[in-house]
Amino acid sequence: MKLNLFAYILVVIVLLSSCTKENTPIAKEKVVEKQKISKPVPSFDGKYAYETVAKQVSFGPRVPNTPFHVKCKDYLIAELSQYADSVFVQSFDDYIEGEKVQLFNIVARFKGDDPSKVLLLGAHWDSRPLADEDPDPKKAAKSFDAANDGGSGVGVLVSMAKSFKSEKPPVTVDIVLFDGEDLGLHGSMEYFCRGSKYYTQQLTPLNRPSHVIILDLVGDKEAQFTIEVNSNRSAPALIRSLWSVGLEVGNGTFANQIRYEIYDDHMPFISMGIPAVDIIDAELVGNRAFNPRRQYWHTADDTMDNISESTLSAVGKTVLTFIYQHYLNL
Repeated sequence: MKLNLFAYILVVIVLLSSCTKENTPIAKEKVVEKQKISKPVPSFDGKYAYETVAKQVSFGPRVPNTPFHVKCKDYLIAELSQYADSVFVQSFDDYIEGEKVQLFNIVARFKGDDPSKVLLLGAHWDSRPLADEDPDPKKAAKSFDAANDGGSGVGVLVSMAKSFKSEKPPVTVDIVLFDGEDLGLHGSMEYFCRGSKYYTQQLTPLNRPSHVIILDLVGDKEAQFTIEVNSNRSAPALIRSLWSVGLEVGNGTFANQIRYEIYDDHMPFISMGIPAVDIIDAELVGNRAFNPRRQYWHTADDTMDNISESTLSAVGKTVLTFIYQHYLNL
């Protein structure tokens, strides 16, 4: 079969487009709104977010089956209860390497103007039992503060709850603080994301979210939020809109690049066919950061010294702006 020049060029363009789509930063595409639906964006209290991270750290490592874990649970329930229309705890027992652990997902609902859409915002609140990436064997045998890996996402979401109280969101929002995200063994996915796996297994048509946004490792002083590969595959329209907002109001923390494939609390939702994205400073995972200060993932150096109120505010403002001014336009 012969192709004329025009047809040949067209085929080449199509093939090149299909081959490079995964690696093309889709945030470069201009977001075209079908109909502008928006509400005033409430303010985000970055100081409160920072204080919430610090408070979690002050209890000690939030490792399941410890008193520090229980104290932090009670604190988070009390904070969210000030703002949410309803709060409930999804408690369940799990078994990690034969050991029974008691886990708690904390769920806060905020009724929105449009009940037909439910947006789930999630973060994990537990600490990893061991700092097994720490080069010091003595430190590696203990748990750690987990200020960024767990604490930061929770801090942003608790402060967003305060924002939802001041200005009713345009859609119903569920804030879910997942437990048992970081119980897994190195090199295996089996025991990671236990809380989100359990949560998705209990979903019904009444609480099934339309979309999911997970926040993890969102507090570092020099954070860079690139577009995570699984998120891009799962929810390209959501990514395009959310990252466009982040590039505009995120104070330089959002990057227009597709990089890294991460297994996080968004994956159980993706496996259920629910569009889900992960806002994560992915360079930290595996300690791939060029900057030595940022090589603290799963080590004793994951402390408040790395946390920036400015970064927490950038993430909170980005997600709030997206919800109030862009989400209903998807």
